[in-house]
Amino acid sequence: MRKRYQLSHAHIFMARELGINTRKIGSIAHDMQQPLKARLPIFIEDLYCKRFGRERPEVVLTLEQIAKGLSQ
Repeated sequence: MRKRYQLSHAHIFMARELGINTRKIGSIAHDMQQPLKARLPIFIEDLYCKRFGRERPEVVLTLEQIAKGLSQ
């Protein structure tokens, strides 16, 4: 999923904090038939900035780290 939509670990973490179901992230993704829709990484960054008032999260955890329960 990360490679298909060109998302970083930070983008996935931001989407999870926003409450976006990461399994269904393809439904909000840009495709060639929707030229006015923003690219998915930019869309997630804009939503995160509007809701939390900052560009990126302070601490970024990968899905593997979250599953293991590590906090870096």
